[in-house]
Amino acid sequence: MAVTVSLRKKFQGSLIGCLIGDCLGERFESAELPVLLSVSKVANFFEALQRGEKEQGSLPYTDDTAMTKELAKSIIDNKSINNQDLAKRLTQLYYAEPDRGYGTHVGQVFHTLKRMRNLGDVLKPAKDQFQGTGSYGNGAAMRATPVGLFFHKDLDVLIEAARDSSLVTHAHCNGYNGAILQAMAVRQALLTDPSDSINPLEFVQELRKQMEKVEKNGNPHFTHQLKKIEMLLSEPEMPDKQRVVDDLGNDVSALNSVPTAIFAYLVSGKQLKGIDTDNLFERTIHYAISLGGDTDTIACMAGGICGAHLGIDAIPKHLITPCETHEQIVELADQLLTAL
Repeated sequence: MAVTVSLRKKFQGSLIGCLIGDCLGERFESAELPVLLSVSKVANFFEALQRGEKEQGSLPYTDDTAMTKELAKSIIDNKSINNQDLAKRLTQLYYAEPDRGYGTHVGQVFHTLKRMRNLGDVLKPAKDQFQGTGSYGNGAAMRATPVGLFFHKDLDVLIEAARDSSLVTHAHCNGYNGAILQAMAVRQALLTDPSDSINPLEFVQELRKQMEKVEKNGNPHFTHQLKKIEMLLSEPEMPDKQRVVDDLGNDVSALNSVPTAIFAYLVSGKQLKGIDTDNLFERTIHYAISLGGDTDTIACMAGGICGAHLGIDAIPKHLITPCETHEQIVELADQLLTAL
């Protein structure tokens, strides 16, 4: 079936989706409120957005968007994953704007990279972290959306590219497999016609089959998480948010956030209690944030997936314009497509 929305609109929608999830989610990141108590607070925020109460560019982005932008620029310039180039870009970015919310451990990687002469083995600082096991955080996954877009024509190439793009900062298998899963989900959404309703169960089952191959020689952690999503989606009643968080997580580890973002996208295909909008994209971001925890990253990843499916024209303007650098993100999406 021919896709009714252009690839250009889908690239734009995906990167803008990441930005929106990041900027809106940042307002609630690591909130100490129990899930049920945060419902009205999140709803009030979205109502204010709908009323146009947030000024253009007033919502700042975090390290999620900052590193997504740099990875996209590196791909554009190299037409591939070049870790020497990526390490240099990310390190320079960190020192130019260190207050974007970077985690302590990734900051240590950039400190080490800055001290290295001629950027020799740029993967070593990440490999050496956590007694040589590497980081299993979601920092590689949160920037992986451009990989899912640019390498969408060949799944095997995409998988290797997602893994390679992670290793500068995340050497643990859960760190880079989380990035692979995010990139595969973006690709799958990109290749879906927005005029078609997503079958959530079929979507996650296809991802699980792909992930089983990725994890066949190691621990099938993400495969198990995807099976949990299948079980949640198969229940006769919508599971409450606390159940979702208990099963899938909402923290800064890739294992407990990438599947959560995918679930947020898949479950938002229908009306959700307490979320008053008919717009699929807005519902996805609202629901992702309402799960609490690492809200900016979970919403960023969910937004990248949903935006790749729908395209930018399906995303409400009242969500786009308050976000810092939104015009530049659209331009970056165009450049990424042109580089194909």
